Parts: sequence; structure tokens; C-alpha cells
Amino acid sequence: MGLSHSSSLKIIQNTQTSLHLFHQNIRGLKHKMDELICMLYSCDLSPHIICLSEHYLIDHNLLMIKPNNYYFASRFSCQSYSGGGVCMYIRSNLESNVTDLSQYFIEK
Repeated sequence: MGLSHSSSLKIIQNTQTSLHLFHQNIRGLKHKMDELICMLYSCDLSPHIICLSEHYLIDHNLLMIKPNNYYFASRFSCQSYSGGGVCMYIRSNLESNVTDLSQYFIEK
């Protein structure tokens, strides 16, 4: 199953700032990163933050896959079970504090 083209992009706007956040339950990132990038570019989207759930990758493999011009803000990979996992990328021209949230994650 391919990526959902439903309204995953939420735009919060006011007169001073705007934040573009994209979330996708990716259901397996390994073979879908190219499709994700094509969807973002074809829809002319350049979100500030990309959140992906259910990436299904172990941490080592997840670190090797990321969109150009983004960096990891946070991530979690399941160790004992297959599937699951979440990650968040932030556009590289933005500053953020990378926070280790691993103490809050519990598998299943």
C-alpha cells in the first residue's frame, strides 16, 4: 500500500508565524522514502517538521534514511518487537533542541 495523500499536512498560521507540520503513518519506511519525497515535492510542500510513525526500522537502519535538508530531532525504534517506531525530522535551516525521549518509550 502506498502513502496516503489525505490531509496529513496541518498548517497553523497567524500574522506573525506559521509552522508546517507533516505527519504520516508510513507503515514501513525502508522502501517508501523516495515516494514520500516525491509526494512532498509534487505537492510543493516543504514542511518545517516531518513526523513518521510505524517506520518499522531498527535504530541503525533508521539513521541511514533521512530526507535531504532535514535532520533527526527525535526517534524511537522497537528493539524486542518487529514494526512500530516513530521519528521526527526538522528542516535543516531551523534551530531546535534535540531531546532524548527514550526514557518515555515503552514497547507494546
